[in-house]
Amino acid sequence: LLVIMGMTVLITLLLWIMLVLIF
Repeated sequence: LLVIMGMTVLITLLLWIMLVLIF
C-alpha cells in the first residue's frame, strides 16, 4: 500500500510539473 501511495504521489507531482512547464 505504501508503494502504491508513493507512486500515485510521484505521478501527481509529475503531472503538476508538466502543467507548470506547459503554461
